[in-house]
Amino acid sequence: MQTLIDAIDANRKHFNMQCFIGQTGFGYDYGNNLQPYQMNSRSEYTIAEGTTLFSGCNTVGCIAGFATAIANKWTMPAETKANMEFYTKTANEFLGFNYQEGTNLFFADQHSVWKLVKSVYGSDSNENNAILPEMYGELEFDDESLSRLYVTDEDDSAYTEDDSEMAIEYKTISPEIAIDVLQRILSGEIILAGLSGTPSFVINQLA
Repeated sequence: MQTLIDAIDANRKHFNMQCFIGQTGFGYDYGNNLQPYQMNSRSEYTIAEGTTLFSGCNTVGCIAGFATAIANKWTMPAETKANMEFYTKTANEFLGFNYQEGTNLFFADQHSVWKLVKSVYGSDSNENNAILPEMYGELEFDDESLSRLYVTDEDDSAYTEDDSEMAIEYKTISPEIAIDVLQRILSGEIILAGLSGTPSFVINQLA
């Protein structure tokens, strides 16, 4: 884990949670002019096998991408058209995670560690806010996952927003946030998958 943290820290400009391993500057605009492998998609475009990753070139990657790069000695693996299962499996094996732990870290759905830290930071408890840096406030919900619960009132127009099913927008997960979360996982402050399969803070660490 520390090797992964150090790698992201040393190559922050190459960190991008929107794809596993990809390149910038090829005419596709995914928030950072990003040429995929994008999450949950396949691309006919491939990075040449043996390309040196995340150092002195325009390659970018997410946490699983960085872990895969380290496991492959910082070069593009032979599976250049690999789907997301290749990256998640390789990263899980490198980090010693089971499937659920990796899923809660590599993705940003409603059960992810990113949703956890946003929910804790954004809670009404000042005690919770005190243990988390302000940068967690930069995490944003993915509008496409918004679920609204309508409430009837006099004009039948009021509603409340239910964020329980909302995911986090990948592009708002900065390298600084990723490094901080990984350090908390390494220290045991955050558990990626408890008995319920969801991430949580260790209670005595919050006290």
